[in-house]
Amino acid sequence: MTDLPEFDDRHEKIAARIESFLREGDRFVVEMFDGEVRIEEAAVSSLERRSPRLYGRLLSLNEQLESGCGLIAAPLVFSGVLSFALHARFVEPWVGIDLNDKLASWWFYLLLLLVLGGFGFWMQEAIEKGRYRRARSRLARTIEEEEADWDTLIAELHRVPELANVYRRMKLDGQPHEGESR
Repeated sequence: MTDLPEFDDRHEKIAARIESFLREGDRFVVEMFDGEVRIEEAAVSSLERRSPRLYGRLLSLNEQLESGCGLIAAPLVFSGVLSFALHARFVEPWVGIDLNDKLASWWFYLLLLLVLGGFGFWMQEAIEKGRYRRARSRLARTIEEEEADWDTLIAELHRVPELANVYRRMKLDGQPHEGESR
């Protein structure tokens, strides 16, 4: 294992050698693999470089929008449990033999899955929309404080996959609410 002072010395020597090739804001990943030096640009968006505070706010909002995705699974699980209960005749005492026989078919299971799955999707969308609306005015203030433009930011977010949920919501948003500037 390398001791710390020697490791720091290596960093200084590498930095001194490549300093003349770098421009302000450049980020690279340098690695040695099978005796060959590989250099790749570090995955950093121009938005992250230009405005780390705004980028952080967008990342936070994106995670808030993603949380709670398990809600869509609940109606699907309920659909499966109900289909199994009908098929296994567990609900027969409550619904009767005739109705159980009519409902215990593949078309009803499929219909139940589609209806409850659609309901779960609709619930998830409604919750995500509510979260975005609650965070929107704070986001608009941050955009204004960072002297960014709403529409230009939307165009930039198109190229940042880790902010896909925020991009989708902002794109659908249209225009800022009253009292907020563009």
